Amino acid sequence: MRTIEGERERGRESLQLPEIRTANGISINVYRPSVEITNEDIEGWKVETAHGNLLTAASIVDKLGIERRYVETEDRFYIAGQAAYGVLLEKPSEERQLDAIFVTTSFPEAIPLSQRLNEHLKHLRIDAPFTRDVHAACSGFVRSLADIKDHEEEFMGKRVLIVTAEKYSDDVFDLRKDGYNADPALSQTIFSDGGTGMDFVYGEDLRVLAVRSGPLLDRLSGAIKMPIDYSVIEPNQHRIVEKVPVSESGKIEQNGKVVYGSVLRYIPNLIREIVEEAGLTPDDIDLVIPHQGSGRMVLGLEEILTEYKGKVVLDIEEGNFSSGSIPKAMAKAQQEGRMKKGQNIVVAGFGAGLYASVAVIRT
Repeated sequence: MRTIEGERERGRESLQLPEIRTANGISINVYRPSVEITNEDIEGWKVETAHGNLLTAASIVDKLGIERRYVETEDRFYIAGQAAYGVLLEKPSEERQLDAIFVTTSFPEAIPLSQRLNEHLKHLRIDAPFTRDVHAACSGFVRSLADIKDHEEEFMGKRVLIVTAEKYSDDVFDLRKDGYNADPALSQTIFSDGGTGMDFVYGEDLRVLAVRSGPLLDRLSGAIKMPIDYSVIEPNQHRIVEKVPVSESGKIEQNGKVVYGSVLRYIPNLIREIVEEAGLTPDDIDLVIPHQGSGRMVLGLEEILTEYKGKVVLDIEEGNFSSGSIPKAMAKAQQEGRMKKGQNIVVAGFGAGLYASVAVIRT
């Protein structure tokens, strides 16, 4: 039986390696901020839970599979830049020119990050004719792929950079001063700041075979609320916005039990349906890479998806990277030699608003 502990030991060495360009033509860079909060740090905060027990390092690993998470002291644009540079500077100059830049970030900013990033990259002689920000919380990466699929003829043969830039540390309740009662979901122990940059030629290195996006169930949308200011978004900007309920507290609020139960109830069938829609069977699928909400959630999905046993990728040791968790897990699969050319891979994003975006891609 797979355990979080076993997966952590299995992937420990790969976490220390730089992201690499593999034979499938997809380049992925993972940006990890330098400030780190370990479980031992949190244990030292002496947080008392509902039953009067202290939150310990061991209990966090047991519940979440997370050992550490990162905190960024700079802004989201800095994260986007670090993620993009890490993947672009590894390439020869002739391979750096981009046709499209997507930036997925949960919290919109007045000037789209994709436009700012494109402008910033001009000193590398990069000037993408297409830019788009995607605001769909933890589903943002797959929602970007859905947009590419919706306009497939325009993107075919084009070089695409998808950047994720997430900073949640400012928007979670601080257990040191707010305590367990303010946030029983313990969001501060779950989310990690960071980003990813993923570069590919659409149709050559990666192609979306089938995709489906939408809310799991309208009445569940309030299970995760976020302090998002949608008023900063101006009309007619190049953005995709999947709105989530706005919290009144100014912090992320989530009902962990509802989220966990809903994911295990609805996501497995969505995966099965999208594989069938792609004209494939479970035997045709090489990997299933779900959003890394928590170790328990990923392992729970694998337990239900018995037809995909051994194919589900777990990459939770460093926390929940929100929209960056799927490309980060893809980078791990690359490093371990599990993700190769000619594979069929399911990627399943889900999160705030109980919104999901699930796709089958071919590498």
